[in-house]
Amino acid sequence: MAKANHESENQSSGAPVEFVKPLDAALNRLAERNTIEGVSPVFEVIDAAQPLMFSPEGLEALYERVPAIEAAGFFGGSDWDYPQTLVPSLAARTVRHGEPAATMVESLSQIRLLAVAKGDYTHASISAEHAHHFLAQVLALNLDLVVGDLHESDRLRPDRLGYAVQNLYRYLLRHLGYDNLLEHLVAEVWRILAQRPVQVDGVKQMVTQIAVCMEKPDAWMAKLATTHCS
Repeated sequence: MAKANHESENQSSGAPVEFVKPLDAALNRLAERNTIEGVSPVFEVIDAAQPLMFSPEGLEALYERVPAIEAAGFFGGSDWDYPQTLVPSLAARTVRHGEPAATMVESLSQIRLLAVAKGDYTHASISAEHAHHFLAQVLALNLDLVVGDLHESDRLRPDRLGYAVQNLYRYLLRHLGYDNLLEHLVAEVWRILAQRPVQVDGVKQMVTQIAVCMEKPDAWMAKLATTHCS
């Protein structure tokens, strides 16, 4: 992606320039396949992207750079390079409990799938519908991140990653929409069960998360309203 395009994106996203410039530079180095003193450019991108995970403006900057992230080959040589094969239950665990680098790669992958689901980016191997179903499942599996307080294990993750992931899921929810959210998630459960899956642990976890929210619907809706305004 051209430098002029990056400058335009900086202005449209509202993300701090001092955070965005290192990301653009790291993406350029990765695209050129350069290495400096044996440091992989992939990890430079991860390090540059992480500070942008803590604000809506930063996440918007990452969203706008999905084409550049893909074009640079960020996901190349990994399972994330084949998004049609990704498993929602594994993705939900990785973003929540994975090593810091894996959490960041999974987070960027989910931002990429949001762009696909919304039609802002076209990926050769996954449709907008498939991307939307995937995100609906990972959102259901980690719904407590949006409607509840962080667990101690989330708060104690290194580099405040738990807060970054919570911010990501609130961002996903804002973009996927609030209207009839629980109904959509329940429909997603039935859609999966209709396929007669062999492994149903992920479905059970989704049902548990939805049940917790339905047990206290007023508190759940109040939390969503707070999230929407934040």
